[in-house]
Amino acid sequence: MENQLKTVRDSDGKILYFSAEDFIDKIVIGGNCFICGAEKGSKTFNNEHIFPNWLLKWLSLHDKTITLPNGVKSVYSRYKISCCQECNTALSRNIEIPVSSLLQLPYYQFTCELNRHPDYIKLLFEWCALIYFKTHIRDMEHSWHLRYDTENHKIGERYNWADYHHLHCILRRFFTGASADGRTYGSMCIFPVYYPDNSTIADKFDYISDNLGQAVMLMLDQIAIICVLNDAGAAQAIYDDLKRITAAPTRLQLREIFSHFAYINCNLTERPEFYTLYNKTLNKLVMATKPPEIFDVRRIQDEVISLGEIIYKCCVPMMGKIDPNEEEKLLSAIKKGRYTFLFDENREFIDHAKLPK
Repeated sequence: MENQLKTVRDSDGKILYFSAEDFIDKIVIGGNCFICGAEKGSKTFNNEHIFPNWLLKWLSLHDKTITLPNGVKSVYSRYKISCCQECNTALSRNIEIPVSSLLQLPYYQFTCELNRHPDYIKLLFEWCALIYFKTHIRDMEHSWHLRYDTENHKIGERYNWADYHHLHCILRRFFTGASADGRTYGSMCIFPVYYPDNSTIADKFDYISDNLGQAVMLMLDQIAIICVLNDAGAAQAIYDDLKRITAAPTRLQLREIFSHFAYINCNLTERPEFYTLYNKTLNKLVMATKPPEIFDVRRIQDEVISLGEIIYKCCVPMMGKIDPNEEEKLLSAIKKGRYTFLFDENREFIDHAKLPK
C-alpha cells in the first residue's frame, strides 16, 4: 500500500501527488482528469482511447471487441475514457509515441533497443500500468446489470481502489517528474511469441488482466509483456520455471505464465510497502519501496485463490475444441492445478516450433 502523504502541489498549483483519499474522491469517484486532476468544465476534455489508436490501427482492432467483467462486449474503437485535452496530448508525446516506435520493431531489434536504453524498461512498465488502469477506471462507468429493474451497481465499485493508488503514482511519473527506485516497478518479463503458420493479424493481439493479482499481459505481434504492478519483483523472483522457458511461447502458454505471476502476487505472505516522499529542497517527489526480507507464498490451505483456478479462468477460453471423451478429465485437472501447457512429462518446455506440423 502507499503511505498517507497529503496531496502535494507545486508553487504553480500543479498536483504532484494525490493523497489516497483525494485519489479515490476526485479521480475514481469524481471523474476528474486522471493525470492532472482537473475537474470537467475547468478545461477542455476529450476522449482518450484505452487501447491507443496507433495500436488499433496496427493490429486491425478498431472493429474488434473486448469482453468486460459483466460479459458485455465493447468495440475497441469506442472503448474510451475522458481526459483533459492537454494531458491527452502529453500522454501521446511522452508515452504513446516512444512506446509505439519500440513495440512495432522486430523482436530482435526491440531487445537490442532495451539493452541500449535501460530507461525503456520503465517506460514499457508505465505503459502497461496505464493500459491496466484505464481499463479498470472505465469500469466505474459500466453497470453489472443491464436491466433497469435491478440495482445499478457499477463494475468498478467491487474493486479495492486503495490498492490502485500506487499504480496511479507510477503512471503519472512522466507528469510529476518523481524519481523511483527499482523496486517501485514490479515484475516484468518480455517474450517473443510463436504463431502457427495459419495465423492472421487478428490472432496477434491478446490482453488479459487480473484485478486481484494486479497483473496484466499484452501480446502484440512478435512481442508479449507480462507485468505484476505492485509486487516489487516478487513474482519474477519466485517463479523458478521461468528459466525453463527456452523458446517462444504460444498465446496459451503465455496465459499460463501470466497465471503464475498473478497467483504469486495474490498469495504473498508479506506485501511490499510503497512510499512517496516529498523533498522540499529539490521540490521533487521520491517514490521508494520497503520489500519484505524474504518473498514467500502462502501454504495451499491458506491460499487466497489457487493456481488451478487462475489457469482455468485464463486458459480454458483459449483452448478451442476439446475431445469430448477427454474434456471432463482435462478440465478437472486444469482446475486442480495438475495440468500444464508449458512443460512435458520430463519438465522440458514444449517448443511448438519443433512439433510436427
